[in-house]
Amino acid sequence: MPIRLALAAASLAMAGCALQAQHANLHAAVGPQPMAVKRAPPAMLVEVPPPAPFGDAVWVGGYWVWQGNWIWAHGRWLGPPNPGYHGVHPYYEKRAPTPG
Repeated sequence: MPIRLALAAASLAMAGCALQAQHANLHAAVGPQPMAVKRAPPAMLVEVPPPAPFGDAVWVGGYWVWQGNWIWAHGRWLGPPNPGYHGVHPYYEKRAPTPG
């Protein structure tokens, strides 16, 4: 069955974050379109974060990314998001197969 994969924002693809802004009735997500793959990702790996490099650093955990095969993208420390924005971790959805 295909797996829908929502990946990180293009500007933070390696960081594992997608940015979303919310203003009144506006809700804009920045990131690549979901894709369908035929295999589910492996089990999540457990990463122990190293010490934070600075006081307001935010740990973004690792995740599986599809590059013709599942590749582990290691977690990393980032600066906090800009005001009005928040990170969205990549996620995987199991969906019914596409007809045809």
